[in-house]
Amino acid sequence: MITIRESEQGMEQILGIPVETLLPQTAGFSLEVEIFENGRKKRRDASRNSFRPGSGEIRIKFGGSSTRLLSATVTEPNEETTDLSTPEDVVPEGFDTLLEQIAGLIKSLEKAEQRPGFDFVALTWFRDQVLPAEGYGWAETPTARDEALRAAIQDGAVLTSKVPNPKAPLYPTTTIRLNRQHPQVVAALGEQAGSASGFQPVSISGEPLSETVLRERR
Repeated sequence: MITIRESEQGMEQILGIPVETLLPQTAGFSLEVEIFENGRKKRRDASRNSFRPGSGEIRIKFGGSSTRLLSATVTEPNEETTDLSTPEDVVPEGFDTLLEQIAGLIKSLEKAEQRPGFDFVALTWFRDQVLPAEGYGWAETPTARDEALRAAIQDGAVLTSKVPNPKAPLYPTTTIRLNRQHPQVVAALGEQAGSASGFQPVSISGEPLSETVLRERR
């Protein structure tokens, strides 16, 4: 059985990007969803099938601010919505070009992948927390972050996948990782990309091993 709370958590996962796109001032605020019916909050352990749109409300709160109301019409969420659904956006004047933005994004993702104790990098965490903290002027704009990340994914420099989300099992977490064989990644990271496996050749003094083997065979 899918509960009301699981439905709330699923909406919290998928509504972030469209809400920030329509209301940029909400960027950086936590988003909380609550389901009401007949003016009373639904029990979190109740089945989602018990919700009646005609007498219900879906309420969104931003970081403890005043409650906002959405239409009570409910549609089945699409897990792909959590990826990148914002419209195309023009890079603001004075900011880096898109290629420069992607290069910076690649370097930031490289650092995020190296965090000890973490097995993956969540797309939304990287986009909303890591990039703004990197000090890039363009990354202060939510739509510019989406544009750079979307372009990197479409070009194949950044790869996506899904991992289970224990807080909302129906809505897996979208993760990202570098495609270290991609030309843009190699160009941005230089030798780091080619040595990602940690293997480094070791120089050995003396004659080449091949000459030693040939001499022993004579």
